[in-house]
Amino acid sequence: MRARRSVFLVVPVALALSACSVSLASTVKPAPADKEPAGGTLHMLRLGPVDSWDPQRLYVAADMAFAGRVFERTLTAWAPATDQNTLPKLLPDLATDTGVMTNGGKVWRFTLRDGSTWQDGRPVTCADVKYGISRTFATVEITGGPTYALALLDVPRNADGSSTYAGPYRKTGQPAFDKAVSCSGRTITFRLATPMPDFNQVLGLPAFGPVRADKDHGTASSTQIFSNGPYMLRGPWVPSRGATFVRNPSWDPATDPIRGAHPGRIDCREGIPVARAIRRIMTTSGRDSLAV
Repeated sequence: MRARRSVFLVVPVALALSACSVSLASTVKPAPADKEPAGGTLHMLRLGPVDSWDPQRLYVAADMAFAGRVFERTLTAWAPATDQNTLPKLLPDLATDTGVMTNGGKVWRFTLRDGSTWQDGRPVTCADVKYGISRTFATVEITGGPTYALALLDVPRNADGSSTYAGPYRKTGQPAFDKAVSCSGRTITFRLATPMPDFNQVLGLPAFGPVRADKDHGTASSTQIFSNGPYMLRGPWVPSRGATFVRNPSWDPATDPIRGAHPGRIDCREGIPVARAIRRIMTTSGRDSLAV
């Protein structure tokens, strides 16, 4: 129950942030072509530092909302919020629908849509989703993120309550995880420990997002980003300074029913004191007039 309550505390905050980003992004107007990309630049000011951009380590609601709209797609996701008093619809994102539930809510199946790719053009596969989820079980290497996968998936436990599966780096208990999360072509099947009729909502969290095994650096993956969304990093993320996100040329909006991705570029800066950020956001001219 603790895990389920935490999920639904996160959703309203994430939705509010998505609504803010959609409405503000739509106001971005292109500057001269030699200075701005088509769509202009959205300036994001934050105190920071971000704990991690690793999808299985993300825990702060604002960071999860940002990642989910910028570089980390999931099987399901919430539609952009247009009214703060109305809960948006849950939509398929990487999946073709919001899932098929059987066995009273203990088994869920999703089929990945065609055309969703990583920033190098390779397709996002069922194995990538499964691998991403498996990282949550590596509680020694992957720390700080939500542990919903450990609580919900039907993976046996040891006498001390720990999972018999130790994650993809050690592979202890791998057959048990393979039974709980299995792939057949583009279809991924989840077997849960107890019935959960709203499991498809939980899958909208980055902790259930895909990670490609050959791009996973384990404990060193904290601020590395390999995108399957509309934006990708230009250069490394520098803690307490930030980085710039540019268009991911391999992202196809025809495969993405969620993200409008209006800005041509997102300049995300950390280390900005709150009072200074407020002053800059209140500016009505120049680049700060396009800051959030």
